[in-house]
Formats: sequence, structure tokens, C-alpha cells
Amino acid sequence: MSVISDLKPDRRQSVDIAASVALSTVALYSFKSSYGAWKFLLIGFVGVALGVLIAHVGNRKKLPVVLIAAVLLVTYVIIGGAIALSDQATAGFLPSLDTILGATRA
Repeated sequence: MSVISDLKPDRRQSVDIAASVALSTVALYSFKSSYGAWKFLLIGFVGVALGVLIAHVGNRKKLPVVLIAAVLLVTYVIIGGAIALSDQATAGFLPSLDTILGATRA
């Protein structure tokens, strides 16, 4: 079996993923009155997608929870900082030291 077919979610997992994304969308939408602009929704969707992807891969590969948590933390600091603090990122999307430090303070 190939790597892709090993990671493909079955029907039950697909329903769980869809429910998680739908509930996260409702939760993200509730922040509209706080933030005003719609950039937060894009940032939230990227975070949800990455979180679901990392959790699914960790579950399918039977990785230890500590490793999955570490990968999620590193992903949050690097990718989340580059997206949420794009004004501080190098070239607008590459995480800089200021971006990483800003994400760790959040």
C-alpha cells in the first residue's frame, strides 16, 4: 500500500473531520464582531486544517501524543506566526525571528 492510501480517512473518520471543521467554522464566525475584518477567518481555517491534518496523520501512524503535541506547537509557532503576523514576516510569508517571538507571546 502506498503512503497516501494508508493516510486516507475511512468513512467514520471523514464524518469526524467534517464535524470538527463545521463546529470550528461556527466558533470562528463568532469572532466576527470582535475582529471586524475577515482575515481572522482565513487564519482560523488554516489553523483548523493543519490541526486536523496533523492529528489525523498522528492517529493513523500511531504516533505518541507527546510527539503530536510537539509537532502542533512547532506548526503553530512557525506557520501560525507567519500567517497571523504577516506584516512582520520576511517577504510577507516567511517566518522571521520577530514572527516566531510574536507567536510565542500570543
